[in-house]
Amino acid sequence: DLYIIVYEDDDWEELQTKDITKLLMKQFRTKKIGPLLVGTLSLSEKDGKACRTIRGDWTSDENPYQPFELSCKEMGIDAGEDSSLPRDGQFNGSFIYEYHVAATKSKIKEVVKETEVNIKFDQKDGDPSSFSVTGQGVNRFGTFELKGKATIRCGGENSVYDIQLHKRYRSLTYATNELEAAEDGSSDDGKLPPPSKLYPHGRISLRGKMSSDNIQGQWSTGLDTLIANSNRDQSNLNHATLGGLCNDFEYQFKGETTESTTTSPPSGAFSGWFYIDADGDNKTKIEEQRLTLTFRENSEGYHNVYGKGSNCFGTYKITGTLTNDGVITMFRHFYQPNDAK
Repeated sequence: DLYIIVYEDDDWEELQTKDITKLLMKQFRTKKIGPLLVGTLSLSEKDGKACRTIRGDWTSDENPYQPFELSCKEMGIDAGEDSSLPRDGQFNGSFIYEYHVAATKSKIKEVVKETEVNIKFDQKDGDPSSFSVTGQGVNRFGTFELKGKATIRCGGENSVYDIQLHKRYRSLTYATNELEAAEDGSSDDGKLPPPSKLYPHGRISLRGKMSSDNIQGQWSTGLDTLIANSNRDQSNLNHATLGGLCNDFEYQFKGETTESTTTSPPSGAFSGWFYIDADGDNKTKIEEQRLTLTFRENSEGYHNVYGKGSNCFGTYKITGTLTNDGVITMFRHFYQPNDAK
């Protein structure tokens, strides 16, 4: 397609950047391929240190473009680092994800954190003005790969590069066939099942303490993140300390047991909620719907956890374990939209 844009304004460079971004987004949505990120790579300052920052807008078939930002994890001219662009590094950041809540007919904007995004820049045919870009990282939706290009817009001490990246998810936090065989831990041969599988990363993970009929703890995009922060002082275990990687959740037994009332722990219907990051330092509480948990003794003498539920993000199954000292670890496996039952 050929586009002709005529500018009659002193701010033509800023207008041009915005218009090109809109055109790229339009072309992208027409082709219906994975999420597209369009923005710039430049030096900025954070906490008195020079920081390599990629910021711009992203879009997908389902979402209009929303802002994103990635900043190099360890940087700073005062630390003796090279300030040239572009340069390989490990980035952390976030993007805005907007979704609709049908029950309340409202829109919610969530700040989705991304961690350990390793990005590599390779010069094209020795041309210092053009680079191939590859990378990989993780967020609450799963692990992903990045592939694209960076081209110089202006050089010199304050150089700026235009950057375009396609994001492709390698693994998503969806339910898999392995969960279908033992939905509630029952067995035809009467044998106790082995302990439920633990997923170190790549699955929405919840860990906390169960006391009587209440479960409280924190959730994150992976069990490894929860474990890494489990040894911290509980008084400091908050959003600021964890950099937004962990948030609180709570489940409460509703007393509508599916088994004998003498069963401990109680299986049946639970109410529940969890927090997600919103704009600034704010948080949004997400309510769980139709949440049920079943506890079955396993072959190692403690309990497996099986369950199901739904929220505004979709329908899911739960697997996990409950140890004899009350530590509960659960994994939320989302169904793909056309597979939810």
